Amino acid sequence: MLRIAAGSLRVALAPPKYVIGFPEDLSIGPLWKLDEERGQACRQKWLMENSNDEVDNFVGHNKLKEAIPEIRDIPSHLPIYIWCGDNIEEQCGLRFFLYLLRDQYNEIFLIHTNGQQVIERQWNPKICMKKRDYQ
Repeated sequence: MLRIAAGSLRVALAPPKYVIGFPEDLSIGPLWKLDEERGQACRQKWLMENSNDEVDNFVGHNKLKEAIPEIRDIPSHLPIYIWCGDNIEEQCGLRFFLYLLRDQYNEIFLIHTNGQQVIERQWNPKICMKKRDYQ
């Protein structure tokens, strides 16, 4: 989820909770190997060369590097609630988030923020992504 929405949820939700805000707009720039250091470096270089907002790109890049291990380290017994809307920024983030969780067995709930309704009860990325799609 976006940084602003994550901050609001941290305040609004009752404990126990752990909110991970997705720090970067993945709808622009390269996504190749984004879960690896070399892909992140490639994306950062492209953003620095092609974007007008170098400070935000630097901050987003550092937060992305922090968010990836946080997402991968979610214990498999915890349910995951992903809030996202229809916009391309959140849809790209959703897909990357699910890609990072592809080997996890968490129960995943997708909550559509436009209508705030649960879209899928038990999302299984293995069903939706063939192995060749995420290698």
